Amino acid sequence: ESWKYASNGSYSVVSYSKSALVLKTLEGLLGQKKMDEAMKAFFDEVKFTHPTTEDFLRIVSRAAGRDLDRVLRPLIYGTATVDFKVARVKNERRSEPEGYDLLKAPPKLMAVSKKDKKDKGMDKDAKGTYDSTVTVQRKGELVLPVEVRVTFKDKTSKIESWDGQGRYKVWTYSGPKVTKGEVDPEGKVPVDLQRLNNGWSAEGDG
Repeated sequence: ESWKYASNGSYSVVSYSKSALVLKTLEGLLGQKKMDEAMKAFFDEVKFTHPTTEDFLRIVSRAAGRDLDRVLRPLIYGTATVDFKVARVKNERRSEPEGYDLLKAPPKLMAVSKKDKKDKGMDKDAKGTYDSTVTVQRKGELVLPVEVRVTFKDKTSKIESWDGQGRYKVWTYSGPKVTKGEVDPEGKVPVDLQRLNNGWSAEGDG
């Protein structure tokens, strides 16, 4: 009902710009192939008629093979927003084992080998095991699933999935140091309000 909007501009933003973002977000959730199938099913069923938003929700959910109402209804009818943020990345280098060798009689204090002493002088980031945590925050009231890519010092990476429930999600790792964290690395959630806080890097990245 266009006459209920405050201005032509607000009507335009919600009816056109926001609708495009909603459809693009749906495509990110389903994948392009499944999205194409859902849109074709919608077209085939409502062509030459006057479809409603409820028709869209019903047909697209059926074609996608999953209930999309929980995701789409707040996006279409609501004003809630979402802003994913890499809240914190913490790396703690695991210390060398210390203590007594209980197999000795009497127990004997374990000595650090010459090799270990030499290793301690190397680049701390390049050698050793780290206990790391990556914390992602969901700001705003809109709940959407999202992917997080975590990259390590040895250039390997891991993709984590979060359903968006709760305000924070924490992942823990043991191994090489975490050097980068990226929320929604493939841009599947374009309704994210602020993408500048979606990433963290140990080194500057122009």
